Amino acid sequence: MRALFTGDLHIGAVHLCTLDEQQAALREIVDIVRRESVEAVAIAGDVTPFAHATTKVLDIVGEFFTALDALDCEVVVVAGNHDPGLPSIAQHFRGRVHAISRPPTE
Repeated sequence: MRALFTGDLHIGAVHLCTLDEQQAALREIVDIVRRESVEAVAIAGDVTPFAHATTKVLDIVGEFFTALDALDCEVVVVAGNHDPGLPSIAQHFRGRVHAISRPPTE
């Protein structure tokens, strides 16, 4: 299995680069997944820097997940401290995006 690992995307944090630049970076990840036949992407949160992301940020993240889904790529996201809404976003992708929001209890 070919896997790609990334983390701390912080989509929406515009103090270092613009949303357009962040979106371009996500598209580059999708291009790498396509070019390298990656089967799984693991993201170590924070997907966004916000506890409640803006609609624009959610659209960008949704576009990213949709593009990976179209490539039959599984996505596992370990939610960070800014990602409380991530499990509900992941549910939209019907099992293709798996969100881990807290450590499992025994």
